[in-house]
Amino acid sequence: MLLPQKLVVVFTPNNQSLTGLSELIRRATKYRRGSDDLRPLLVFPLPSRIEASRENLRTYWRDGNASLNIIGYQPLLETIFKEVYGLKECNLDHYFDEVQIQQSPDYAYGEEITVLTEQKRDRFSMATSYRTFLEWLVTSTAPWNGPPSSFSEDDAQREQDRVFKAYLDWVQHLLTDEQLREVEPSDVTRLETRSRTLAVLSQLDKNRKQDLLRFLHAQALIKTKYQDERYRHPVIGLDGADLREATLERIDLSGDALDGVNAEQAELRYADLSYTDLQGTNLVGANLVGANLTYTDLKYAHLTSADLRGADLTEADLTEAGLSAANLIGARVTGQQLAACKSLTGAITSTGQRFGLSIS
Repeated sequence: MLLPQKLVVVFTPNNQSLTGLSELIRRATKYRRGSDDLRPLLVFPLPSRIEASRENLRTYWRDGNASLNIIGYQPLLETIFKEVYGLKECNLDHYFDEVQIQQSPDYAYGEEITVLTEQKRDRFSMATSYRTFLEWLVTSTAPWNGPPSSFSEDDAQREQDRVFKAYLDWVQHLLTDEQLREVEPSDVTRLETRSRTLAVLSQLDKNRKQDLLRFLHAQALIKTKYQDERYRHPVIGLDGADLREATLERIDLSGDALDGVNAEQAELRYADLSYTDLQGTNLVGANLVGANLTYTDLKYAHLTSADLRGADLTEADLTEAGLSAANLIGARVTGQQLAACKSLTGAITSTGQRFGLSIS
């Protein structure tokens, strides 16, 4: 079962709702870290039934009021996010300035859908409030990061630098002080490291993803084999990682475990992927021109429309790989290897032959 990547948590400003909110977020993120699908689960909180006419109460329940024993949902969520995502800082000012669903007596009864029935579209309408939240949900990497449209180019670059540096510092600490390489794969430190790595990859742009992968490769943290060539799990597993459209030209990831990553339309020209585990990896539309894929495990890999011109696939395992519409002109690959593929419909081989039928 494929689990979601984003979770919307709707709540109202009262103690009972906030207690349930806290427990739900902690349980959901903990379950994701311990599940087989360890892609990052990003939580987007949605405060609802906000009564705009009671300004003091609205402020108390958002920011907190010690004299009234009100913790405030914003500081509560900032604390929870720092805890579950390993953040040093978390500021939700921008997010909650824009994301709130107001109370409207017109929709207190019945089953009317606001965005379909409301005629007005000014900034006070509920439909506008939902559209604002949708923009954050779809375009933002996380609630503590604004939608891309709200940042200048310089702001975006600084944010990328901050996220990347914070991650490097954190991993270096784990390697030095926590002996990350020595702990068992089931250890909570390993699981949290993997979860945060996937979360960071989902936030980085296509160029920064390359920097992070180079770091992991150089530190031997994603190797398929480790310690005297005996097979072990990589220190940090990347299956489920978001590498879509990543710029990885000429990168050296030889011998690394990239099984199950999503590298759709990634730029991998002349990359060294020899002896790399790409089993089940999504490489649909990827540019693999001139890539070194010798002895690479491509079982069950998705290579539909991939550009493999001039790629070296010597001894690569293509069992059940999908190569429909792939361009194999000039690639080093044998007929025996291609016969093991799941599909070659529309693929073009080095001889210019275009396959018209799936191979089963």
